[in-house]
Amino acid sequence: MILFIAHPYTNNIAHSIVGKLPFGNWYVTFLVSLCLLQGILYIKQKFENRGIFKYV
Repeated sequence: MILFIAHPYTNNIAHSIVGKLPFGNWYVTFLVSLCLLQGILYIKQKFENRGIFKYV
């Protein structure tokens, strides 16, 4: 559930980051977005039953 909520935000952040690179293509945006989503999943696992992560 959290991936569906966070995906538009991570995609926009990745697009902004990659837009500043001279070699930015869609697959670089995709990889940056996946890395950001992986970071969110790592944080969710670390704080599994605390705060907002109890509900998503």
